[in-house]
Amino acid sequence: MSESYRAASSRRSFFRRAGWGAAAAAAGAGSVPAAGAGEQAGLPAAPGLKSIQEFGVLPSNDAAVNAKNLQEAIDWAAARGAALFVEPADEPYRVAGGLVLRRNASLVGVHGPVGRGTRHPAKPQPVGSVFAVDDEDRPFLTVETATQVRGLQFWYPRQPAADAGRIVAYPPTIRGSHARSAQGVTLSCLTFYGEYLAMDFRAPRERPCEQILIEHCYGKRSSNRKLILAATRKARRNPNGRKDFGALRPILTGCIKPPKWAAADSNCRLPPCEDGALTN
Repeated sequence: MSESYRAASSRRSFFRRAGWGAAAAAAGAGSVPAAGAGEQAGLPAAPGLKSIQEFGVLPSNDAAVNAKNLQEAIDWAAARGAALFVEPADEPYRVAGGLVLRRNASLVGVHGPVGRGTRHPAKPQPVGSVFAVDDEDRPFLTVETATQVRGLQFWYPRQPAADAGRIVAYPPTIRGSHARSAQGVTLSCLTFYGEYLAMDFRAPRERPCEQILIEHCYGKRSSNRKLILAATRKARRNPNGRKDFGALRPILTGCIKPPKWAAADSNCRLPPCEDGALTN
């Protein structure tokens, strides 16, 4: 078996595990990527993905440096419609909040659905494609239109595991953009450890938030609000007398916490809550 054949097979296998289509896997089947940070760590670089380590995002850096470098990597990816590979490591990437996943960019890790989480063999922490978050002032990641976050874990190492009186009310881990519309956003195979609010898609009326796909996402309860969706469309009454928000219908499968209002199929009807927010 030739080296090029083995490399192509490895790429196809990676994309199948990450949930990407066969067409994406085949796109680079005829070429072998140049050596990069992923290969130095023993992982072949996949076509269409560039390791965040190539931009200086490293487990050994402090949170501020990694945040600056990761934002520069996102800006690079947004201009090309590219995906950034969060290379797995035995230590998490410490990253400050305030990041913006700009239009057309993707952040992709190695994980499928890991509802019970990963665990370091020697310490009580997750391993793999992990961001360690400790920013009490800003949402960690604000997403814009046509973005994807997949196969990642978000860990809040300072969140107390047992003392409810000391829980830190962190800002949302992932938030829809308020400056631009957040439409066509994919959030898949994500695991949250110690978050207070995993996702917040409340949006001003002039910045519609719709076509949000959320699937196979899991988290440990630190508050009674894991997911907030907001009505950015004028509500209308349906024949059953309940308000229907039309286009604002996320597809929820394998949710962080199965919402009580979720229908049996994947198209969830959203009932109104106070302040126009929708919670589970």
